[in-house]
Amino acid sequence: MKKALTALTLGASTFFTAAHAITINYEAGVVHETGGFAAFSTTGAEMAGMGVHVVYADGGTYDATWQQFGVGSGGINNSNFYIQAGQTGTSSYAWALFNPTARSIRSVSLDGQPGNTVFDGSFPFGEFAGFGFVGTTGTSGGREFDLRSLYAIYDGLSVTYSDAVALTGADPVGDIFRRMTIEFASDRLLGSQGYLEFGQDTDSLAFGSVLAPVAPSSVPERGVTLAMLCAGLAGITAIKRRRIRSTS
Repeated sequence: MKKALTALTLGASTFFTAAHAITINYEAGVVHETGGFAAFSTTGAEMAGMGVHVVYADGGTYDATWQQFGVGSGGINNSNFYIQAGQTGTSSYAWALFNPTARSIRSVSLDGQPGNTVFDGSFPFGEFAGFGFVGTTGTSGGREFDLRSLYAIYDGLSVTYSDAVALTGADPVGDIFRRMTIEFASDRLLGSQGYLEFGQDTDSLAFGSVLAPVAPSSVPERGVTLAMLCAGLAGITAIKRRRIRSTS
């Protein structure tokens, strides 16, 4: 594990790409474990149950539960909020986000745990490195949040992955997370009738598996490894920010 984390940290600047000025943050947070991942590609329908938390610019909030729309599609569709996903993965912009209200949206947080879903980033870390590496065993290549080119008006937003996920009895590699939060720049909020499409890979838990927090006493040797993970992710985030400033 020490070797893997060292390699990721040293290679971070090589594997980052910057189609958009997006800050990607990784936070170990509360580590979770699961028994395994399904061998099929996740669809929006399979993420039913996922929690969605919206924060508006005026300080108000809205909470909803992800629903199945039909075969291979799911999300939330009402007068308060709209989000939809079809076939997620590393090659498509399967997600759509729309603000039907008169209030500007500051952030949108997705909690995959109630929907037996995890957010799968690329490995080594990077904004869709696309080199076919697989991090956690049983997952796909992974893809971080990435905007379609015509939505460059939302450049400057940040995406945070938190609560790292590991296979039962193992340390987290750092590519799988329970939560994803999209936060818009203060001068580029998702205003009324605002719409965007983006790519983001998700994976489903294997049948019968659950996503549960790790009891600290059950893995006493994990403290050093988690400290290394946090340090590595913090370093990668710093590199990403420097890269954005230099390209800007």
